[in-house]
Amino acid sequence: MDKKAFEIIIERVIIHKEKLLDDIYKIERKNKENKWIKLKILEKESRIIGVASDVTQEILEKQKIEYDRDYDLLTDILNRRAFFNIVGEK
Repeated sequence: MDKKAFEIIIERVIIHKEKLLDDIYKIERKNKENKWIKLKILEKESRIIGVASDVTQEILEKQKIEYDRDYDLLTDILNRRAFFNIVGEK
């Protein structure tokens, strides 16, 4: 792939950087099924080398664990600890 085409693709991807996660980017798809990739880019002189890894499964598992940690199973509202954390941040 030539450099210009690669740069265009990368520019479209990097605008969706995930907060608090290094080198993780969200790709929103038309079928509403999001994908996350880990992107490593190395630039040397006139060449750019990029490696993209699909980390969607890991991100989805992490989101489920965080949801289970922060929300009450019965009422589906924030539990006390999560509520106080959010209020504390505000």
